[in-house]
Amino acid sequence: MDVLICNVPEAAMRALDALATQAHLDREVFLRLKLIVLAETNPETVWTPARFGEGFKAFTPTGGSCTLKRLGKESVQIQRGAKNLFRDEFDAYERAALVASPLNGNAWQSARRILEEAGFEVFNI
Repeated sequence: MDVLICNVPEAAMRALDALATQAHLDREVFLRLKLIVLAETNPETVWTPARFGEGFKAFTPTGGSCTLKRLGKESVQIQRGAKNLFRDEFDAYERAALVASPLNGNAWQSARRILEEAGFEVFNI
């Protein structure tokens, strides 16, 4: 099956080309592999909050925690909270909150990945 994708911004295409080059692949092969991975991803890992109060609750191995929640369907804000985080954990939390914000793309999956890479265990709420 073929897929045609139109109206992709030039900056995004340059970024895709750079990622493909890093992987020693051409753009078409790189995108094909990424689409296959996306299609085979567990639905739990691609969940995005859709209703008021949904979001993430994350815990660190050292006892810290943080929360990111959607404030509403049309809201441009998220509810945030953090406690007992070390500086690097707090920095990851701040980055995650920034990318999850509807003003910055509403990228909840990227936010989840940032938290997980910083050592948080992330749960949907």
